[in-house]
Amino acid sequence: MKILIKSLILVTLQISLQAQTHNEQYQDIVINNVIVSHGVRECASRYEALKNILNKYKRPITMLDIGASQGYFSFRTAHDYDAICIMIEGDYNSEWHISDQLLTLCQNNTDLEKILFLKQHLSPEDLEQLAACEHFDVVLAFNVIHHFGKQWERVAKAILSLGDNIVFENPPPEDKIAGKSGYPKLIEQFLLANNGKVILEIPRHTDPKTKGKMVWCEKSKSQLSSPYWFVKPNNIFKDAYLIKSTYTAILWTVF
Repeated sequence: MKILIKSLILVTLQISLQAQTHNEQYQDIVINNVIVSHGVRECASRYEALKNILNKYKRPITMLDIGASQGYFSFRTAHDYDAICIMIEGDYNSEWHISDQLLTLCQNNTDLEKILFLKQHLSPEDLEQLAACEHFDVVLAFNVIHHFGKQWERVAKAILSLGDNIVFENPPPEDKIAGKSGYPKLIEQFLLANNGKVILEIPRHTDPKTKGKMVWCEKSKSQLSSPYWFVKPNNIFKDAYLIKSTYTAILWTVF
């Protein structure tokens, strides 16, 4: 009986989520580690590639998920690694309601206690300020940068400054939609020039004949230039907040 009731609840929730958005569902819907429905973008193999990085940690971790969509990667990471996962999502189009959908998903993932959702359509300035005052062990930026158009490089540099392990996904230059702008090719070249390693190639949902790349950039963020969000970066803080982060421990030093 309990299984039947749970199934009915999941079906009802799925219908509710579908009603919240009129555009395609990108990611699989996850409720308390159960896949309720599948999205147009394959998620399981991407998560397996991400796990190769997550498994390096022998301590609790923090993860920032930029453009989290339906939150698949954060929900799974929070469940499997007991991680603190911060998801940022803002509706790219006023007719989309992905952020409302993600809020509903957060509310229904009742088994998770370490997830945080920030509803914000990020600007380059937001990302730079966040990088000035925060450190994350893992940062996800899947199919995000090309949406910033001519400011893509500024955004990419800000994201690379957010933490230690930055994982990007970028549309292939040959993509019949995103590739027309020319930005995906420039972004791919930039990431590889910044010691990016291709950890997976995935058929593109808009054109299965082409493959997007997941690129991992391993960094070592050692300091903050601002104590918190409302204080602009300043050289006087440069040596005040130091970070020594490894896969086994993290040490913060405040002067």
